[in-house]
Amino acid sequence: MIDNAESLEDLRIPPANHLEALQGDRTGQYSIRINDQYRICFKIDGNDVLEAGLGPPRGIQETFFAAVFLKTLVFRGPPKAFRAQYAPEVCQDHKEEKKMYVYLETERLLVRPYTIKDIDELYRIMSDARVHTYTKDRDNPWSRERTTEYIQFMINKDFRTLDCFHGAVIEKAAKRLIGLCGLNPYKEKEPEIEFKLGVSYWNKGYATELGKAVIRSAFDTTNVKGIYGMARQENAASRKVLEKIGMDYLGNQVFRNHEDAFYYIGNL
Repeated sequence: MIDNAESLEDLRIPPANHLEALQGDRTGQYSIRINDQYRICFKIDGNDVLEAGLGPPRGIQETFFAAVFLKTLVFRGPPKAFRAQYAPEVCQDHKEEKKMYVYLETERLLVRPYTIKDIDELYRIMSDARVHTYTKDRDNPWSRERTTEYIQFMINKDFRTLDCFHGAVIEKAAKRLIGLCGLNPYKEKEPEIEFKLGVSYWNKGYATELGKAVIRSAFDTTNVKGIYGMARQENAASRKVLEKIGMDYLGNQVFRNHEDAFYYIGNL
């Protein structure tokens, strides 16, 4: 078992037709399952191993992203074999860093990248039709399949800057996922703010707290010139939030095939 090992000596990699392709599109990314906790992931170009890492046995692309936390895997020769030096403490340090990485944080909330483990909690929220009352999905709450596709897409994007991102909103006290938020592409250097919270978390001031933090963090850390906010004309609650976070009302415009109230705040 690798769990208590300090090194992997002369790990033999199976022939290519026995490897598990991470993306299945000839990218040269593969993995080998070691046990219930780990798999070796690596990139191959012809007869050369370009990159490798030790990762948890998760789904498809996240597995490879998780794998790059290895401090070092020293390769010897073609992909049929390489010698790997495994440092458990380095892996543990990286796990903590990955777990603690956040896009932004407020007194009560934080926003972090998604993980596959978020599917159930986000589905619980986004399958509630009330969350979509004033959106294009009001007659089509999210299915589990759609939630999974959304989270996998965001994991694959692996956002690391706040000019464009989506993340999981976490209530710090309960350590529970309570919604989503992000900045969507709209105009050049002028994204659109988006946030959706579970019904149980309405009327707590969370949306205002979150919106202010998104704007402040984006302005402080990126070259975003300004941020737009859009809401249905009849959505009084969302419009009030957009005003509270400092946005000015610009009037109504057609957006995504319906007329919305437009708001904007510039990075002065």
